[in-house]
Amino acid sequence: MLKRITTTLMIYRAPQGVDDDGYPLLERPWTQWETVAWPVWTVSPRWEEREHAGGRQTVASGLRISAPIDGPRPEPDDVVMVPGLESGGPYRVSGEVLVWDRNPFLAVTRLRGIVVNLERSRR
Repeated sequence: MLKRITTTLMIYRAPQGVDDDGYPLLERPWTQWETVAWPVWTVSPRWEEREHAGGRQTVASGLRISAPIDGPRPEPDDVVMVPGLESGGPYRVSGEVLVWDRNPFLAVTRLRGIVVNLERSRR
C-alpha cells in the first residue's frame, strides 16, 4: 500500500551560521530565504488539552504533518508556509522531527515516513 501525496508545502531555509551571541544569522526577511518544495501526505490540526478555571478545554495548537522519509525535512530555524493558511503567517517546527522506519509488529515495514509538528511563527 502506498500513500498518496496530497499537497506541497514550502520550506524557507534559514541562513546557516550564528552571530557572536549564538543566535541564527537572520539578516534578510524569511521571504527572501532559499525555498524548497515539501510534498506531504497529510496536514492535520494538532490538539492539546489545557486546564482552565471551571474545567478542561481542548485547544488547537498547531499542525501535524506526515511526509515521506526520503523527502526534504524542515530544520528548527526554517519557516514553513501551508497552502490555504497563508493569512495567519508562517509556521515553524515545534520539537523534534519524528521518523518511523521500523514497524515492531510486522517483519516487513510497508510505510516509512516522518511526522513534524508545526506551530505559528512569531517572526
